[in-house]
Amino acid sequence: MNKTNFCVCFLIILLLFPSTGCTRDKVIDEIIVIDSMGFDLEDGKILGSATYPSFDIPGHKGPDVVHGIASTNTGILTSFNSQAASPIEVGQTRIIVINERLAQKGIGDLITTLKRDPIIGSNTYLVISKDKADQILSVSVDKSPFYLSNLIKQNEENNNTPPTNLHSVFYQYYGTGQDVYIPFIKINKDKIVELDGLAIFKQDKMKMKVSQKDSIFFKLLKSKKKNGNFEFPYSASGEKRMLDIRTVNGKSKFTISDQTSKQLKVNVTLRLSCLIKDAPEDINLDPKRMKSIQNQIEKRVSKKTKDLIISLQSKNTDPFGFGDLFRGRDRNWNEKEFYRIYPDIKFKVNAHVNLLQSGVGK
Repeated sequence: MNKTNFCVCFLIILLLFPSTGCTRDKVIDEIIVIDSMGFDLEDGKILGSATYPSFDIPGHKGPDVVHGIASTNTGILTSFNSQAASPIEVGQTRIIVINERLAQKGIGDLITTLKRDPIIGSNTYLVISKDKADQILSVSVDKSPFYLSNLIKQNEENNNTPPTNLHSVFYQYYGTGQDVYIPFIKINKDKIVELDGLAIFKQDKMKMKVSQKDSIFFKLLKSKKKNGNFEFPYSASGEKRMLDIRTVNGKSKFTISDQTSKQLKVNVTLRLSCLIKDAPEDINLDPKRMKSIQNQIEKRVSKKTKDLIISLQSKNTDPFGFGDLFRGRDRNWNEKEFYRIYPDIKFKVNAHVNLLQSGVGK
């Protein structure tokens, strides 16, 4: 028998042979599949919320919301199950919403609980909410399926939110020389859930918030994918005109200028390709004007990114991983000592912009 025939026979045997394993098949109609969860702090206890699709009631479109209260995170699931006619499964959870008050107190216990549970996928999103988590979930049930997780995913892929999921949070939280960042959401005046920047942590406690406008500059420094949008006030003839700029791609680089010096310095270099998405009709985008716009964008991006870094330094938070950068270049690196001097590190930011022709203007 030649090699080809042997491989064909072997594949046929595998297909005919019954598969075995330790897992038990579960019928979807006999379980409750949680797709989103929320955690609030209420009277010293944890108020949990969860949404799940409900198809067994005629005329009911679902999903439904279930609530529970307990002193521990795992106790929430017990509370959920005590109200359910079918076993509750969390393996398909796509997003976990944590209220800001709980985030400020500390999410270490929750992260530990999630790490110990192999059922919850590493692609699950974590978000921090200005409003109570159960309000966020209650608003989302009137939307399309997986509305909240799709909201985060779409903004990561097309807008100004840097990529994040449970896996990256674990890496940042348990790693050294870096801090956790998590998307921040709120319910706006039209009762719609929207992105509202980023929550920045020190260890397990939320210490500050990056605004939605500044999240693009965070993404440019942190994310490999550097697409996003920002409004740019262009100065021409003493008058400021607003342009809409889209970053298409680019690279960021951090380098230590002199690690042996008493005054530590880090150079941050950004190389971006950008498009002008919208501009006033009376602005003639000729080569000279394009060059002027390009120079002003470079100055603004440099300033905004440096201001962002300085604001993070003031709270001694390090979501960009500058500590990890120094650790990789010093075998005697000490985390406690580094973050003692971290607020005094000098940063120099240089943005280089390639302004592409976009067809906007005359």
